[in-house]
Amino acid sequence: MFLLKRFEKLLHAYPDAEPVLPPQSFIAFIWAASRGARGYILLLAGV
Repeated sequence: MFLLKRFEKLLHAYPDAEPVLPPQSFIAFIWAASRGARGYILLLAGV
């Protein structure tokens, strides 16, 4: 549980602005959905 709480504190779960409609293509959707976590994902992937 400690590890999960640590990551929960890094990401802001509720955005301040109203969410916009997600993109239609799969790649564009993944890119938009990972906006707040891209750096952490790259760090964990070892890139």
